[in-house]
Amino acid sequence: MKYIKTAAVALGLIYFAVGAVFSLTLGGNDFWSGAAVYIALFLLPLPISIVGVWFPKIAGFALIACAATSVTVSVVTAISTGTTPDLAGLCKFTMFHVPHLAFALAYVKAGPASRNADPGSEETSAGTA
Repeated sequence: MKYIKTAAVALGLIYFAVGAVFSLTLGGNDFWSGAAVYIALFLLPLPISIVGVWFPKIAGFALIACAATSVTVSVVTAISTGTTPDLAGLCKFTMFHVPHLAFALAYVKAGPASRNADPGSEETSAGTA
């Protein structure tokens, strides 16, 4: 589980860096929807993955909420503006959300088991001494 947590924090750092580059293109007619997607998709995963070191189940549900917020805002924006995304846009959109959901499911699955876990080993503290 510690490798998943390390990978999640590393992915959060990468998304934070990518988000810093994408923040330069915020603007236009859909500023608030772009800002909501930017925050949910790029800025929040880093602190959530850090919190996931101690509270993995909460972090998992928070990552799912971030992905759901991003998808909802994107769909509402596409419907309200009347634009239809092309295949390349859908692939890029999916590429940004799949890691969030993968780490979220790993966190949620590992949540109850890691409550009594010793950070240095894979055995639980209630097991053999």
